[in-house]
Amino acid sequence: NGRGALHYDADGHRLGQIGQDAGTFRPRGIGVDPAGRVYIADTGHARVLLLSSDGNILQTIGGDGAPILNQPTDVAISVDGSV
Repeated sequence: NGRGALHYDADGHRLGQIGQDAGTFRPRGIGVDPAGRVYIADTGHARVLLLSSDGNILQTIGGDGAPILNQPTDVAISVDGSV
Protein backbone atom coordinates (compact mmCIF):
# COMPACT_ATOMS: atom_id res chain seq x y z
CA ASN A 1 0.00 0.00 0.00
CA GLY A 2 3.02 2.32 -0.19
CA ARG A 3 3.10 2.88 3.55
CA GLY A 4 6.07 0.78 4.51
CA ALA A 5 9.06 -1.21 3.40
CA LEU A 6 9.33 -4.95 3.92
CA HIS A 7 12.57 -6.53 5.09
CA TYR A 8 13.58 -9.99 3.83
CA ASP A 9 16.66 -12.14 4.34
CA ALA A 10 18.72 -13.59 1.47
CA ASP A 11 16.53 -16.72 1.44
CA GLY A 12 13.32 -14.73 0.93
CA HIS A 13 11.98 -15.00 4.48
CA ARG A 14 10.16 -11.90 5.69
CA LEU A 15 11.90 -10.41 8.72
CA GLY A 16 9.76 -7.36 9.34
CA GLN A 17 8.50 -4.03 8.10
CA ILE A 18 9.44 -0.42 8.74
CA GLY A 19 7.27 2.64 8.36
CA GLN A 20 3.86 0.98 8.55
CA ASP A 21 2.78 3.37 11.32
CA ALA A 22 4.46 6.47 9.92
CA GLY A 23 1.37 7.82 8.15
CA THR A 24 2.94 9.55 5.18
CA PHE A 25 5.89 7.15 4.79
CA ARG A 26 6.07 6.68 1.03
CA PRO A 27 9.15 4.69 0.05
CA ARG A 28 10.03 5.13 -3.61
CA GLY A 29 13.66 4.43 -4.48
CA ILE A 30 15.92 1.91 -2.79
CA GLY A 31 19.67 1.48 -3.08
CA VAL A 32 22.24 -0.76 -1.42
CA ASP A 33 25.84 0.32 -0.82
CA PRO A 34 28.90 -1.96 -1.04
CA ALA A 35 28.71 -2.60 2.74
CA GLY A 36 25.14 -3.93 2.43
CA ARG A 37 23.47 -0.91 4.01
CA VAL A 38 20.10 0.06 2.51
CA TYR A 39 19.03 3.58 1.52
CA ILE A 40 15.30 4.30 1.11
CA ALA A 41 14.00 7.49 -0.49
CA ASP A 42 10.94 8.43 1.60
CA THR A 43 9.00 10.90 -0.54
CA GLY A 44 6.34 11.44 2.14
CA HIS A 45 8.80 12.79 4.71
CA ALA A 46 11.29 14.42 2.29
CA ARG A 47 14.11 12.24 3.58
CA VAL A 48 16.38 9.31 2.86
CA LEU A 49 16.66 6.60 5.51
CA LEU A 50 19.89 4.66 5.95
CA LEU A 51 19.32 1.16 7.33
CA SER A 52 21.75 -1.50 8.42
CA SER A 53 21.67 -4.79 6.55
CA ASP A 54 19.49 -6.19 9.36
CA GLY A 55 16.88 -3.41 8.98
CA ASN A 56 17.75 -1.02 11.82
CA ILE A 57 17.59 2.69 11.02
CA LEU A 58 21.12 4.12 11.28
CA GLN A 59 20.59 7.64 9.97
CA THR A 60 17.97 10.00 8.59
CA ILE A 61 19.07 12.39 5.85
CA GLY A 62 16.74 15.37 5.46
CA GLY A 63 13.23 15.18 6.85
CA ASP A 64 10.13 17.31 7.21
CA GLY A 65 11.15 20.95 7.39
CA ALA A 66 14.80 20.30 6.48
CA PRO A 67 15.96 22.25 3.42
CA ILE A 68 18.15 19.40 2.15
CA LEU A 69 15.68 17.31 0.14
CA ASN A 70 12.41 17.98 -1.66
CA GLN A 71 10.38 14.78 -2.05
CA PRO A 72 13.20 12.41 -3.10
CA THR A 73 12.08 9.64 -5.42
CA ASP A 74 15.24 7.59 -5.84
CA VAL A 75 18.71 6.89 -4.46
CA ALA A 76 21.88 6.33 -6.50
CA ILE A 77 24.98 4.78 -4.95
CA SER A 78 28.32 4.49 -6.73
CA VAL A 79 30.73 1.56 -6.40
CA ASP A 80 32.82 3.58 -3.91
CA GLY A 81 29.75 4.08 -1.68
CA SER A 82 29.06 7.71 -2.57
CA VAL A 83 25.35 8.56 -2.38
